[in-house]
Amino acid sequence: MEAALIMISCLIAFVIKPYQSGLVDHARSPSGTDCVVTQEWNGWTGEFYTVELYTRMPGGRWSPHYVDHEATHWSGCEMKFDAGGTRLTMTGGDKVERIFDLTVQGQEKKPPFLPPGMK
Repeated sequence: MEAALIMISCLIAFVIKPYQSGLVDHARSPSGTDCVVTQEWNGWTGEFYTVELYTRMPGGRWSPHYVDHEATHWSGCEMKFDAGGTRLTMTGGDKVERIFDLTVQGQEKKPPFLPPGMK
């Protein structure tokens, strides 16, 4: 019984990493579009983190792009831009490759977490 509790505690501590909302990564495309990836803790619902990409074209407003709402903790991600800076390929904590068209803007929504240089 104690071994099972220790294994469950390790799973929670090292995989789920509860209560660690924040900035995952950020970058600027060759075209000047700011990109910010954040994660927010959802609680103990089984859908632990919501991960979103936020983009802002030069002189524009922030716009969210859905990534995942059932994620485990992301300790980072990799962002690669095409030569023109209008297409982003992103791989995160779940190792799934996602592609975003940075010219598509949705509703206005500012990221909940920003790096100091993008405030």
